[in-house]
Parts: sequence; C-alpha cells; structure tokens
Amino acid sequence: MARWIRRVLLVIAILGLAVVVIGPWLLYELGLANVIGRPSLPNSVPVPIAEAQGVWRKLREDGPIEIEPLNPYGYVLELVSSDGARSGSKVAWFVARNHNGSNLHNRRMIWWHLSGAALTIWLTRHWSRDQLIAKAHELLPSVQAPSNNALLSDTSTSPLRAQHGAAKRER
Repeated sequence: MARWIRRVLLVIAILGLAVVVIGPWLLYELGLANVIGRPSLPNSVPVPIAEAQGVWRKLREDGPIEIEPLNPYGYVLELVSSDGARSGSKVAWFVARNHNGSNLHNRRMIWWHLSGAALTIWLTRHWSRDQLIAKAHELLPSVQAPSNNALLSDTSTSPLRAQHGAAKRER
C-alpha cells in the first residue's frame, strides 16, 4: 500500500512540475492564437529622440528608453511583484491593446487579458526598441481624447458654469 501511495505522489509531483514549467508557455500560445494577425510595423523608424522621450513619458515608463524582452514567467512575476513593470512593457502593452481592440477571435474578458499579455510578450521579443517607440508614437494622437476646454474654462459662458448657476438660482 505504501508503495502505491508513493507512486501516486510521484505522478502528482511530476504533473505539477510539468504544469508549472509548461503551463505559462501553453497559455502564451493560446493567447497568441486568439489574436488575428500581428500589429503592422510602424511607417517611420526611428522617431527623433525628443519625440521618443515624449512617448516614454506619456506612457509612464521610467528610466532610460530600453525594451526588456519578456517571457511568460517574467510577465507573471512582474504582475505579482511590487517592483513594478519592466522597462518598455507599458509601451508594448499600449501597442498590443490597440491591435487587440479589433483583432481578437474571442473577445471575452479572460481572452482579452490573456491575448493582451501574450501579444505584449511577443512584441518585446520580436520588435526592436525603435519599432515599438515609433508604433506607439503613431498611435498616440489617434487614441487621445480631444480636450474640451470650454467645459473647464473659468468664464461665465462655460456650459457647466451656466448650468450650475441656473441650478443655484432655482433653489
């Protein structure tokens, strides 16, 4: 009986080790399989250094402009550690998020996150720093919402101020 229990425990240990070693790579491949195509390369590479630094700051990256290649293990460790994101992962996520917005087979939330993580890893491994910065530079103007200064102005003609004033007069 003890021999049988040892064998079962050994099989469980081997299966557990296989899940830990192979599991993240299988999830990575599943996430990539859900993505239709890959992002197109940027139109102009490289971006002038001043504009590249602007992209780096807008996407809240820290430190020098470098892209550290990720792997599924590093991505998971990055999520659970308090050290913060690796250099360049926010830029890669921005490009991946933009591509995945209209290029997923299955759009349920779990697939959105898994595919976003997989494409982020793929981008850091297959695109250069200059390509990622240039693509993010191309995408930034198209995803930023236009500011509505009329709503924020301090004049009496501001729609919000006029509405607020009318509500005060009614009281």
